[in-house]
Amino acid sequence: MKALFTFVLSLLCFSVHSQVEAYLGNGDTIIVFENNTWKAKENKTNVSADIELMVEASVVIDEFSDAKTASTKSWIRWSSSDAGWASTYLSGKARSIEYQGVQIIIFDLTYSGDLGCLSRSSKMIIKLVNGELITLYNVGDADCGSDSQSGIFSPVELNTLSDLSSVEELQALVDDSIIKLRDNDIDKIKLTGSKYYTEQIPNEKFTSGPANQFFRQHIWALQSVL
Repeated sequence: MKALFTFVLSLLCFSVHSQVEAYLGNGDTIIVFENNTWKAKENKTNVSADIELMVEASVVIDEFSDAKTASTKSWIRWSSSDAGWASTYLSGKARSIEYQGVQIIIFDLTYSGDLGCLSRSSKMIIKLVNGELITLYNVGDADCGSDSQSGIFSPVELNTLSDLSSVEELQALVDDSIIKLRDNDIDKIKLTGSKYYTEQIPNEKFTSGPANQFFRQHIWALQSVL
């Protein structure tokens, strides 16, 4: 713990037990105590030693809202159709946002093909290599594009977040799915639209990284900078 010198800080909008989280100009997070001392916030996670991290992530602090967000670089065409249709595939990236005091990793994904529409009822079911199924929910606006549809996929539905009573309970629910996605490779994905659905598998010809590690790579990249 160090004496508090003059820093350019962007304060988070809440405090807990007389502690305030603040951001330095370089994006690092510190905890400021009531007695004007501070310490660096310890990262809860370290990049996994069993994968080679091939995704870059960047941190941005909004100068108007002081919100701290992180985003990865998009992977284009990282999946392919399980039925062998070359014209259908998924592209996308991950972002970390704060919602009602909960840190959530969400996925901006675009499907190239025709599902009718991606709407709030659209779901992505991910089968992991260990056999577990993880469901992501589209929380973005409806997209009925003829050639492609985009969605914002969250590990929990927004109404579920509103129903739970504590930040700790909300965070635990979010983390349960994110940790499973972070620690296991993808076997297959099913994405439902308003008219059709698609089953996608990792693209073996993808060159920017192991396609079956899409979620692992992007989640670890975010957690390494937050």
